[in-house]
Amino acid sequence: MKLLTLIRHAKSEQDTDDSDFDRVLTEKGVEDAYKMGEHIAKHLPKPDLIISSPAERAAHTAEIIAEQIGYDEDEIEFVDEIYLCSTTEFLEVLMEQNVKTKHIFLVAHNPGLTNLANLLTNSNIDNMPTCSVAHLELDFHKWDDIEPETGRVLEFFTLRTI
Repeated sequence: MKLLTLIRHAKSEQDTDDSDFDRVLTEKGVEDAYKMGEHIAKHLPKPDLIISSPAERAAHTAEIIAEQIGYDEDEIEFVDEIYLCSTTEFLEVLMEQNVKTKHIFLVAHNPGLTNLANLLTNSNIDNMPTCSVAHLELDFHKWDDIEPETGRVLEFFTLRTI
């Protein structure tokens, strides 16, 4: 069994001259990331690995959550391929992970995260709002065995439900 925790980045600036990649978290987004990080620290097991989109809003969210759960921020893997990617690209990144890695946090963007959660679990999550978390249990032993409908949602947190 593997665990995969999908985390959508916190709220970011919408009206900005920055590129989409460089959009920063709002003040509320930063507060929300700290709040969700505290909740994760109390309710989920610590990951073996955090993989994040390198986009500013996702990277900052990943760093805040890492701090809250006691994970070394320098160990976060920023993977270019998961910036606004498809489910196929998410799966390709996950399939490359070491068999010894039991639990991965994946911090990224919509619609990809919602689509990935639904693909892996055959769930009907309508939308993962900003700073939401889908904690999945997957029924395989090697990451390269990942395929659709191999898991189930153990927990689904939003800022409104914590």
